[in-house]
Amino acid sequence: MKDRTIESERKHATVLFSDLSKYTTITKRLDPEDTREIMKCIFKEIEQIVKKFEGVIERFFGDEAMVIFGVPYAHEDDPIRAILAADEIHDVVDKISHIYQAKIGQSLKMHIGQ
Repeated sequence: MKDRTIESERKHATVLFSDLSKYTTITKRLDPEDTREIMKCIFKEIEQIVKKFEGVIERFFGDEAMVIFGVPYAHEDDPIRAILAADEIHDVVDKISHIYQAKIGQSLKMHIGQ
C-alpha cells in the first residue's frame, strides 16, 4: 500500500472580531424584536463590507461578528483589508445609529479588534 501523506500549506490569516458596545444595556431597553432588527441591519452591512474586501464571515452570534481575511484565499495585504473593513464598519454603524438612537437612548458603536 502506498504511503499517503497529506500535503498542507501554512497561511497567515487575520481575524477581525466585532461586537456592539453596551449590547446588554440595549437589550434591556428594547423588545427582543427591535434588538434583532438592529443586529440584522448591522450584520447585513457587515456582510457587504466583508465581501468587498474579500474576507469570510466565520460567524454571527448575538451582537458578535467574526471575520477572517486570508482564508481560503490569501492576499499579501490581508491585515490592511481587515483594517479598512473595520473602518467601514464603524462608519456604517455611525450612519445608522441615528435611526435607533432616540429609541435606545444612546448611539450605536462597535468594538472591533484584530
